[in-house]
Amino acid sequence: MISIIVPIYNAEQFLRECIDSILSQNYSNIEIILVNDGSRDRSLNICQSYDDSRIVLIDKENAGVSSARNAGLKVAKGEYIAFIDADDTLPVNALSLLLESLERYQVDLVVGSFMFQYGNVCRSHSARLVSGVYSFESLLSDFIDDGTLSGFILGSVCGVLYKKSIIELHRLFFNSDVKNNEDGLFNFEYALKAENVLILDECVYYYRQYNTSISASRQLSYDFNELIKKYLEEVVCDKDKYNFEIQFKRRNVSLALWDILKYPCQMDLRTGVKFINQRLKEKEVREGFYLINLSQLSMHKKLFFYMMKWRCSFILYVFVKFVLPLIDSKISR
Repeated sequence: MISIIVPIYNAEQFLRECIDSILSQNYSNIEIILVNDGSRDRSLNICQSYDDSRIVLIDKENAGVSSARNAGLKVAKGEYIAFIDADDTLPVNALSLLLESLERYQVDLVVGSFMFQYGNVCRSHSARLVSGVYSFESLLSDFIDDGTLSGFILGSVCGVLYKKSIIELHRLFFNSDVKNNEDGLFNFEYALKAENVLILDECVYYYRQYNTSISASRQLSYDFNELIKKYLEEVVCDKDKYNFEIQFKRRNVSLALWDILKYPCQMDLRTGVKFINQRLKEKEVREGFYLINLSQLSMHKKLFFYMMKWRCSFILYVFVKFVLPLIDSKISR
């Protein structure tokens, strides 16, 4: 059985579509754990409207997505675990494809591809790795940041199938102190305890985008980088083995890019250009430029990289504020 955990907070607009997509799966041996995390809209009423023995409803006070997922993990009865956000959906064969692949290749984790949904427009997004089986030992040296300005190699828990036995044996939970990229941290801990992962080309997840800003999900800060560093150093015994120093230097550049994508578009011209210029003058960012893997960057990321390296603050501001919203749904990530 697969336990699908759905953290829910004020998701009434798309929640029914999400639940229906799970109930419509062609693999039916599932339990759906709906965790209402203190929603103030009609989300709880929508959950209560379903009469299906496979649905388990948890209603709790608001404490964040990590707390909600942990609540689901504590009651999950399935041999396998999957996560879906309350505003996203699954193609009808998603669970069967993930499970069949895991059993066929005898791996500890399966990661599928997904589609971005911009209203009625969809764009495919493949996993960062070429399809195939990988040992986690071979990935950990690039897991946090591989130098492609993309962050964690496995940065999401959605579109993924986990073994509950590994989660239970090693008492893996989401860190409630981490408010962003908690998915990547969970996957990193799982990777430390598991043997291998299968990457699939097939789409197993529809990821809804609310607006045309590439920064919508990039809510990271420099302080968060230090929090990740401290946290991972506590859970990893052999710190030198996985190239931590290089990975975090690369990550400084990734964080700078994400901050530039997020904050200046909310500022006036003078303030935005000043913010970008100050961010790009930081010593930690300048040192990281030389560790970025240029040959692996997409065309638009190369453009951002050189604008950052040459400190084209005004051009970056104009591009992020006015150009990027128009083309975001048309470029690859």
